[in-house]
Amino acid sequence: MSSTNSTLTLEGLPQPPQGANPFAFYEQALADSLIRTVDTGFIIRQSILCALLGYTLIVAGANVFVVVRDGRKRGKKFFLWRLLARERGRYIVGNRQFLEPLLTFFVTPFLIAHVANEWVTTFGSGYSDSTGPLRLVPWMLLFIQLWLVSWASLQSFIITASDTTRFVRCMSPRVTNGLFLALGAAMLIMLVVGVCFGIRAGIYLGNALGHTKEALDRAASLWPDVPSAAVQNVVYDWDKVAEARNQTNQASRVVMTAFVVSPFLTATINAGGVALLVLVHRQIGENHRTFNRGAGQVTHFAPLSTSREVVDGSAQAGPSESVTTSPSWPGRPALPMRTSSSTAGVLSAVTLADLPSSPATPEASQGAHVSSSSPSSPTRSSQEGISRPGPSPLSRPSRSAIRRLAGSQEVGLAVAQAQNIQRLQRAEVDLFITSIVGISMAVSFESLALFINLTLNELATTDSSTAEVVLFLGSWLYGAIQAVGLSAQLRSILLNGTRCTPGGHVLDLSSGGGVGSGSVPPMQSRPGAADVHQPFSPGSATYDYMPTLATVGPWSEDDVEAGRRRSEGDKLRTWAPSVGGSRRGSKEDEKQLGAPSRVEGVVVELGEPEPGESSSASERRVSL
Repeated sequence: MSSTNSTLTLEGLPQPPQGANPFAFYEQALADSLIRTVDTGFIIRQSILCALLGYTLIVAGANVFVVVRDGRKRGKKFFLWRLLARERGRYIVGNRQFLEPLLTFFVTPFLIAHVANEWVTTFGSGYSDSTGPLRLVPWMLLFIQLWLVSWASLQSFIITASDTTRFVRCMSPRVTNGLFLALGAAMLIMLVVGVCFGIRAGIYLGNALGHTKEALDRAASLWPDVPSAAVQNVVYDWDKVAEARNQTNQASRVVMTAFVVSPFLTATINAGGVALLVLVHRQIGENHRTFNRGAGQVTHFAPLSTSREVVDGSAQAGPSESVTTSPSWPGRPALPMRTSSSTAGVLSAVTLADLPSSPATPEASQGAHVSSSSPSSPTRSSQEGISRPGPSPLSRPSRSAIRRLAGSQEVGLAVAQAQNIQRLQRAEVDLFITSIVGISMAVSFESLALFINLTLNELATTDSSTAEVVLFLGSWLYGAIQAVGLSAQLRSILLNGTRCTPGGHVLDLSSGGGVGSGSVPPMQSRPGAADVHQPFSPGSATYDYMPTLATVGPWSEDDVEAGRRRSEGDKLRTWAPSVGGSRRGSKEDEKQLGAPSRVEGVVVELGEPEPGESSSASERRVSL
């Protein structure tokens, strides 16, 4: 806008004083609008954000190191994505436990450089045309990180496809992957288009600002006799600046819209882990009840060793109690056994002393009884001696007690069940971490992007101190949630992942929701029909990390001998003999007690299935 007396008014800039050179004034005002003064508060806020991102980088690197080390100790093969087969098709799933810290480790340095350099030009001193690589690369990488982690979290829907809501059950593999890929591709296209338009608008903006400066400088040198053509050039270039800024704002809105919608998808996918968390919690309850019912039997079956002691005192111990040896087979030494005709002679494991568990009830031990008319039968006497009320919610063993038992050097079904419960407890913790942290990160980042979208015009002006503070606070919140989540994941791995027994396996939390996706259970338990009564769980067929407690028929001595020959290998296998729940003594004792000749027992395998063996074949295989 100009007048015949060579005065000029430019929108967005302060009015020049009366009688001053308006062109020189606007030139200085334009330069001042592109340069900000860095105050102490800005430096402190920037330093806190950079320190938080630095801590996140360190924790992410530690997570990657621990996951790699733990996987090598257990012989795991690392993968980023793989095709997982299920009943209704195949899913593309990702290893979130390894993928999320790895992506964070690579993306965070760009974010630190972005905050340390570009935020100074945005909120501090200097000038930037919004086209620098440090302004574009971090946002692109951050979006790709969120998208890939969301894809890895898709397994939460896969695992719960047959056990949760009707909505999840109706989502077939093709529909689920297609919907996710379509939405993700749409958001990625929107982001790429917005960034491209932003780059072009930024280039136009820089050129328009440069031309405006040159026009103002030429007009200022001619003042007060400024020709109309020079004034029109200034006005034309300033209009180009306004147009380029409007295009930049529109492109920024498109980019921020992609960051508003994409985290919503991430939060929705992570919400599937909450449904799985409920199922895992129920499964832990079922396993605790099974553990409490089978604790007495496990103590009753297991061989006598230095770590086991007699519960009853000298007043309760009868003179008829004696320690004998069981018959030895080729390749196995004789096992010391306690036989008793008294109801007071009961064995208990020291490692189970910390677990307030109750032994098998008559309902839980159906099939474990051996019919005998003798009142002094060890089976009946032992069961009467250890019978107590059924398990209650208050009798559930603590996590530390389960962890101590699972990491002990003891062998037997009790240790195997404790390891199984420990795996489920780790799955529960990791599901809680990934679900809650994933949802919190998505909501915080979505709120931050929405705030930027709504206050974009204010951020483009010099009077944006409030928006700057809110933007810093939102960035702190997002970084803190990410740092806390990675720290909790690291603690979970250090607490449960590296303290497995030799030859054992920790739950393979290879994807979102923290649920293992391997098609082979990390541990297979093969109990006999008389050992434990496994309650039916609707999720047991879905959880790959759940051991299959299949019921098998009675085993003969030939089977036992064949099983002992098979157990000679690299795998850690234990065998606990039992005769209907009683310990075997000598053959003379068996004849006197009328014990049957068949032998039942438990074999617990800790190790991967044999090479080349499918999961279904491994589950059907009965090892003795």
